Amino acid sequence: MSLIPWILLTSFTASIAFATTPTPRELDSAAVWAIYTENTSNRLGWNKTTPYSTWNGVTVNPVTGRVTELDIHYCMIFDLPAEIGLLESLTRLNLSENHLWELPKEIGNLSSLVDLNLSDNVLHTLPIEIGNLSSLIALGLSRNNLTTIPNEIGNLKSLTRLGASNNKLTEIPVGIGALTALTSLNFENNKITDIPKEIGNLTSLDELLLGANQIQVIPIEIGNIQSLTRLNLSSNSIRDIPVEIGKLQALNHLGLGHNLLDYLPAELGNLTSLTTLYLENNQLETVIGELSKLKYLQDFNVYFNYLTKSEKDALTAIFPFFTNQDQRLHTLLQLVSIEAKNKVYDGTSSAQVSWLFLSGNGSTDDVTVTCESRFASSDVGTGIGVTSQCSMFGKSIYKYDLVQPNSELKANIVKAPLKITVSDVQMDPGSALPSFVFSYSGFASKDDASVVSGLSANANCGLCSIVGVYDIIPTGAAANNYSISYGNGKLTLGTPLGVRKLKGKPQFRSDLQAFDMLGRRANEIASH
Repeated sequence: MSLIPWILLTSFTASIAFATTPTPRELDSAAVWAIYTENTSNRLGWNKTTPYSTWNGVTVNPVTGRVTELDIHYCMIFDLPAEIGLLESLTRLNLSENHLWELPKEIGNLSSLVDLNLSDNVLHTLPIEIGNLSSLIALGLSRNNLTTIPNEIGNLKSLTRLGASNNKLTEIPVGIGALTALTSLNFENNKITDIPKEIGNLTSLDELLLGANQIQVIPIEIGNIQSLTRLNLSSNSIRDIPVEIGKLQALNHLGLGHNLLDYLPAELGNLTSLTTLYLENNQLETVIGELSKLKYLQDFNVYFNYLTKSEKDALTAIFPFFTNQDQRLHTLLQLVSIEAKNKVYDGTSSAQVSWLFLSGNGSTDDVTVTCESRFASSDVGTGIGVTSQCSMFGKSIYKYDLVQPNSELKANIVKAPLKITVSDVQMDPGSALPSFVFSYSGFASKDDASVVSGLSANANCGLCSIVGVYDIIPTGAAANNYSISYGNGKLTLGTPLGVRKLKGKPQFRSDLQAFDMLGRRANEIASH
């Protein structure tokens, strides 16, 4: 921001230098020159010794001498100074193809601005003061890094064209429903998941472009925009089309390709003005009933759906140009009755799928399919989502386009068996029991004893003062992904004096006597 110490104009954050009260022309000259001085590596080519009316990209009203247009696109502009707000007569400002990271709030002072182009910068946010541009008709925000647009944009009542494609927007601001003068709205190539119902208020809209987002649902209010002639919703995750779309009878271009559609509403047949319809890469098995009424259709794409030969023959009879697509449609290769397999927990998310047969391949063609599949979670559960990415191999794969499995596959991960065994212990009668040692058999992947809780063991020897061999019984263990079984250990009390082993098992003599806590025999105690 430029700081020139003479007169401080209190309505702005910047200081502008003048010996006396500045004239409007002097204000404009200072504002424009501040852009030059704020960006030392610029490509403006301006010379302060010449009138600013002669500078490249600067248009001046010949009567008032005020700057009315400023076209400084592709000029290595990194910072826009606050002095920009002094250009009160500016009607057009083109700052596209620069390196602007943000805008000063003083941009909101340009009350005469009708056209603002900020496309192809690196803007990550917009000041709320942009809502003060009450005369604005066209706003270009495409190809930036915007994640949000302030709701104050709804104050731009004169706006007719808004372009915000190729950003990182996750939503359309609700305030946009107040822009009833809009004729063109472009939010393509963002990360938008929902269309606000307020979109139905835009009854002057001619063009609505929302392709290449993550939209799942089309609001029924879309039927209110009966002025629409072009609607693009391609490359989203849409499964259903509301019947209200049949109200858009002025529509001549409709893009619905690359979605998850498996049917078309009959009301689609009401769009009798359609000349272009894109339905490629969906899951449609039939389209003939809805499309037979579209007599003006000229550009029609249904590549890569599930159409049968009879369906294609019927389409050819209605639309002669459709024969050009027939050969390509015939190369779809589909996995019939594909299902995901249940598995025993193994600590990974890997999954397997199977199918009955391949549909669409020639009987003599060399083509096989393998799929890499994964569970949404590696833990035990039921109905876990499974996604698959399949690939073709063989000499004939050039003839085919493989239809990938949909995202509805589900399967179970069941508990894995885990056996916990407690180690044997030998000790003197009456001694305190030691900490028991456990061994594990069956851990998956990188799991270890830390996934087990509540484990303990009991020795079935009462006061443990009598020579003998007793069971050590583990109990209480729990682990979310395992079904646990146990292996008992042996607690041996006493020395081998009264014990001998036969074939590996402890055997006791018939005359074995009891010991006291000090290990003395009963007859030794009596002699004392």
